[in-house]
Amino acid sequence: MKYKFIPAFVMLLAGFICCIISIVQRWDVLRALGILAVVLIIFYILGQIFAQAIGKVVVEREAALKAERERQVYEEAELAKQRKEEARKARNAKYHSDSEEEPEEASE
Repeated sequence: MKYKFIPAFVMLLAGFICCIISIVQRWDVLRALGILAVVLIIFYILGQIFAQAIGKVVVEREAALKAERERQVYEEAELAKQRKEEARKARNAKYHSDSEEEPEEASE
């Protein structure tokens, strides 16, 4: 999984902020450690949820891009088929118009 470091990063960032707050507020060590443990657990869970949400969004986006590419390829193939058919009709029309003009010229 590409996003396996997101929960750890979120947890450590929250823990760092918690440590700074505990130092500035001059909490005693046991109180700071208890709060730090709770903060780390909560933010690890939030990080897991966040990483899974990002993973789902990326997978859905990749699927949409793949579908769009397939649609474009199909449309290009259809357009090429139409152009080929139009060129064939134009050649046939030119051939038939040339063959119709020759007998008229011969009769004059």
